[in-house]
Amino acid sequence: MLYFLIMGMMKGAVFALAGWGFSIILGILGIVNFNHGIFFVLGGYLTAALFALGLPPWLSILCGSVLVGIYAVGVQRLLISRVMSQSHMMVLVLTLGVAIVSREVMGFFFGHDERFLVVSGISDRTFSFFGYIFPALDVIMLLVSVSVFFLFYYLFNHTAAGLTLRIIGENTEIAKILGLDVEGSYDLAMFFCGLWTAMAGSFTVFILPIGLHQDAYWTIMSFLVVIMGGAGNLFGTFISALIVGAILFISSIYVSGYSDAVIYLLLLIILLCKPTGLFKSKMMVEKRI
Repeated sequence: MLYFLIMGMMKGAVFALAGWGFSIILGILGIVNFNHGIFFVLGGYLTAALFALGLPPWLSILCGSVLVGIYAVGVQRLLISRVMSQSHMMVLVLTLGVAIVSREVMGFFFGHDERFLVVSGISDRTFSFFGYIFPALDVIMLLVSVSVFFLFYYLFNHTAAGLTLRIIGENTEIAKILGLDVEGSYDLAMFFCGLWTAMAGSFTVFILPIGLHQDAYWTIMSFLVVIMGGAGNLFGTFISALIVGAILFISSIYVSGYSDAVIYLLLLIILLCKPTGLFKSKMMVEKRI
């Protein structure tokens, strides 16, 4: 059971990467982005395409993630920024439409087949800890997630850019009065969202098949770990992601076919007992004028 628990937590690292992007946009821009899952899927497809062109796996992951980050900024600047000041419902409808169009465009250029990369020396590599054997990619994914968490902590607490993002999240009007670059900060937040979510997809394509139809699933799961952990709480998102990963992995063994139902039931119980999530909500949008 201990082995299954650790394996599940490693699997949960991908939910942390995807969830952090969702949490940042929810906390700073104050919107729910239905296009979020596309970042994950596009990251996987671009990584597979770049790898097919001859790039090494790690460079394919990095380049694919950066390209998705740029795409996310484009969506923010050209589309979302035009409607987010009018209505949150407009943003929901817009991002849902962008997700549908993006999925069809990806199908046109990449085809509708799933992507799954098996690389000798990487996919079959393992690490041994305390007598247990773990897939190397899962271990690396967990280490990357932990590294990203500390990177976010440093960014938001010890850099001018992070302080600017926090001020804008607290009160956009005051940020404008102070002369802060609100639109540029929105672009930066969206770039981080696209980058880390795509990186989750880029790693996953070496572990599990990724298909165009999975974008809705990853949007929902990202939203789930954010709400479960406490909206806007990056540490809460990380812990809830590990919990979700562990429960999904263990339930897939003992109650195969009902894993997702178990997670949604757990979310329902948590929200009924503690509506703000497992940890204190730090959703900055709640304090806006």
